[in-house]
Amino acid sequence: MTTTTSSQRWFESGVDLFAPGGHGLCAQVATDIYEVDAEGFARVLAKPVEHQMVGDARAGAEACPVAALQVRPIQDSAAALLLDGIRAAFVT
Repeated sequence: MTTTTSSQRWFESGVDLFAPGGHGLCAQVATDIYEVDAEGFARVLAKPVEHQMVGDARAGAEACPVAALQVRPIQDSAAALLLDGIRAAFVT
């Protein structure tokens, strides 16, 4: 049996605001993770990204033609444990 640690359950997605954008492909591929704002820039909707959604987040990031999006594990174990506690309090 594989055990998932707190730091493996939570991911963050970031947007390089200096990369040229406005393509909207990320939002088309991963509608629950990304949207394009009124100015045409990608915006991350899911903060943080739980491990069940990381595949969608990565697919949206890979669809970006200028590689303006990154998806990475949350490295701060204290933050990951806090997120686990919050999730446990609100999800039954």
